[in-house]
Amino acid sequence: MHKFVLKHLAILHYFMGLISLGLAAFLFANGCSIKSTVESTTETIAKTTKKIARDITFAGDGLKKVVAVVRFEDKLSQADESFQNKFYQDLVEHLKSHCDDLIVVESESKDHTGPISQLPKLASGQVDNFAVAVIGRQLGLNAVISGNLVNIRPLDELGGILWMKDVRYSLEVLMSTQVYDTQTATKIIDESFTREVEIDEIDYAEIKRTNAQNFSKLNQAYDKIIVDMGERICEAVGQKNWAGYVTAVDGEKFIISAGGLVGLKQGNVLEVFDSGRILEGIDGQRFYSAGYKTAELEIVAISDNQAEAVKINGRGLKVGSVVRKK
Repeated sequence: MHKFVLKHLAILHYFMGLISLGLAAFLFANGCSIKSTVESTTETIAKTTKKIARDITFAGDGLKKVVAVVRFEDKLSQADESFQNKFYQDLVEHLKSHCDDLIVVESESKDHTGPISQLPKLASGQVDNFAVAVIGRQLGLNAVISGNLVNIRPLDELGGILWMKDVRYSLEVLMSTQVYDTQTATKIIDESFTREVEIDEIDYAEIKRTNAQNFSKLNQAYDKIIVDMGERICEAVGQKNWAGYVTAVDGEKFIISAGGLVGLKQGNVLEVFDSGRILEGIDGQRFYSAGYKTAELEIVAISDNQAEAVKINGRGLKVGSVVRKK
C-alpha cells in the first residue's frame, strides 16, 4: 500500500511538473497581457482613491475652479489635424465628465476661436506665463491647460525565454502637458505622458519605411494618455484653492470675475488679497507674489459668470486684486 501511494505520488508530481512548466510558458508568452491587467487594476484602485479624496476636498470648499483648454501643438507634424482635433475634444470631454469640481471652457474648437486661441510667447519662444495669467484673470479662469505632441515612434523588443523568444512590436506616443495657474503665473503641471500599443510586424515595417502612422493604433494610445493626463489635471487643479479677481471698479461696487456657476451666492463674504508685487524669474518670466489680506467684500448681486460686491472693510481694493471665499 505504501509503495502504491508513493508510485501515484510520483506520477502526480510528474504531471504537476508538466502543468507548472506549461503555466510558466504561458506566463512568459503572455507576460505583457498579464502585466497590463495587473497595472490596469492597480491604476483603477489608485484613481478611485484619488477621486474620493478630491470629492471630500471639494465638498469642504464648495466652489468650482474654471479652466480653459488650449489646442495642443504638434511639434513633429506627425499627426494630421483631425487627430489633433480629436485629442483636444476628447480631453475636454474627459475633464467635463470626470472632474466634478472643474468648469471646463473650450478655448478653441474646429469652427470657433475662443478667448485664448494661442498662448502668448516671449522673444525666446517660451510661453509667457505672466501674460497667460493676465488673460486668464480677465476671463475668470483659475488655470489654462496646454501641451505638445512630443514624439511618435515604432519600437521592437525581444521578449520571452529560451526557445519561446519572440519580437514584440509597439507604437510609442509621448505627449506633454502644462497647466498654468492664473493666481501665481506658475506652472501647476509640466509633465510628460507615454503610452505604448502593440502593432504587428507589417505595420512596424511600413511605419519605419514611410513614417506613415497607423491611425487606429494612435487612437488607442491617445485614449490611454487622455485618461492618465485627465486624471493628473483633475488632481492637481482640484488641490488648489478657488480664487477670483476684481476685474472692474464701478463707483462703490467691485466686479468679480466669477458668479453663480462656480457656487458663489448673494451675501457671500470674500476676502481680498493684494497681488501687486511681481517677481522676476529667469528667461524673462514673471510671477505674482502672494499678497496680504487687505479688505473684505460682500456680494450684493450675481449672475452666472460675474458678481457685484461692496466693501465691508479694509483698503487697497483695485483691479487685479485676488478674492477668496471667507
